[in-house]
Amino acid sequence: MSIRYLARASVRGFLAASLALLLGNSAAHAAFVTIDEPGLDAVFSQKSFGNKPIDVVIRPTRELNAPHLLEIDDQYDLNEVYSFSTASKPAIGMLFVDSITYCDGYGHTIIGCGWIGDSGTIVESVFSASSKGTSLQAHEIGHTLGLTHTERGLMEPYNHGSLELTRWEARKIHLSDLVQKDSDGHFIEVSPYVVTAVPIPASGLLLLGGVVALVAGSRLRRTT
Repeated sequence: MSIRYLARASVRGFLAASLALLLGNSAAHAAFVTIDEPGLDAVFSQKSFGNKPIDVVIRPTRELNAPHLLEIDDQYDLNEVYSFSTASKPAIGMLFVDSITYCDGYGHTIIGCGWIGDSGTIVESVFSASSKGTSLQAHEIGHTLGLTHTERGLMEPYNHGSLELTRWEARKIHLSDLVQKDSDGHFIEVSPYVVTAVPIPASGLLLLGGVVALVAGSRLRRTT
């Protein structure tokens, strides 16, 4: 089931959850990837995880030449995203798009969408490059790891920038089959997908992401 993150609309308690969009009506002209890997590491190794922190491993970015998916606006788009992003298991597929107006329901303040207990997520590129981008991505990752919405903290249905997870949530996360373990400890993998209208070189992706992210006022981050 998918879940969306909303802004200034009431949150439905069925399959979807949403996150607050505070960037107005402006939209990017092309999707791009911005991921703060150290920031995500900090979220999933905070105090509530005790002696079982989870490392976040970012895989190389993959291009998806599918112009019709730059805007996720109906169930057909959602089904297509689900079909390839969940195929990333055990990695969590994270699709970066221009805009999301549908996630098991319509809305114009949706900036993230994820499947509870499964490996697919969608995030809006410009918001991901903002100062609250880490909380957006961590929230959607939290859904894939089995978490639903809460009244406060990282998993609240509006993006206020909170990164807090409770001990109960940390324990639930460790029950997910997406959490892997090796000799160095526990980890999860995230596989970013960038939607493009035409294939472009990796150097072009980095430049585009850097320029738009700077305009968006993002903080120190890592782009892959």
